Amino acid sequence: MLNFDKDTYKITMVRKDTGDLTVALENYLLDTGDEVVFTVNTGYDLENAVIQKRVNEFQNHSALVHLSVEDTDLEPGEYLYDVQINTADGRVDTVLGPAKFKIVGGITF
Repeated sequence: MLNFDKDTYKITMVRKDTGDLTVALENYLLDTGDEVVFTVNTGYDLENAVIQKRVNEFQNHSALVHLSVEDTDLEPGEYLYDVQINTADGRVDTVLGPAKFKIVGGITF
């Protein structure tokens, strides 16, 4: 389960669940040569991310970020995430975040 709050951009997931997040921009069409980078970390300015997904294939100018069981096998708690776009022409834009990414405990594993 992936719960995305459109008002606060907070993502909540149950530990070891899978989830998909679609990234599409209103003012830019993702295309060949672009890259979407979804990063989750325990704090700001840390080098070793706990999750990092890079997507460079797009359908209808949207990126699908898939979070696997292995990705979400994190200690329950609050993390931070952001979404960065690296465009084919060399621009780098953080388009979402930093925002909260929360892992909650589950009952069934």
